[in-house]
Amino acid sequence: VVGTAIAVPQEPEPTEGRVLVFEASERKLRLVTEKEVKGGTYNLNCFNGKLLAAVNSKIELFRLADSETGGKELVSECVHRGHILVLFLQSRGDFIVVGDLMRSISLLTYKPVDGQIEEIARDFNANWMTGIEILDDDTFIGAENHYNLFTVRKNTDAT
Repeated sequence: VVGTAIAVPQEPEPTEGRVLVFEASERKLRLVTEKEVKGGTYNLNCFNGKLLAAVNSKIELFRLADSETGGKELVSECVHRGHILVLFLQSRGDFIVVGDLMRSISLLTYKPVDGQIEEIARDFNANWMTGIEILDDDTFIGAENHYNLFTVRKNTDAT
């Protein structure tokens, strides 16, 4: 799976991109399907048999489905908005950790019954993120642009 962006010098951020799904067989790649998205695809992550995509300021969840033409297609299941620029995604179970360019770390949860992604926690410090990772179910680590590492912990009593 590959995410792309079409960068135009006159635009501050990409307004077009694609998510490409390839199949590898006998040392060759075959394009299975592609999905146009409204922005640059900054990060892709497998998520409970589906695909999470960080597209500009939103997170979109896709599933691979049969198309009417007999092939496969990526179908959008839900979208979560409210970020500046989503650069990093990590997931564990139904939890999604987001590294935003300017808004530090957010913790989201996917509710399959409702078909929604909801924010359940956020670090309100204005960290310019350069990386994130999940340490365990409740602890997350972030790296910011001043070469600092920091950890945040989910308040399990609040969720």
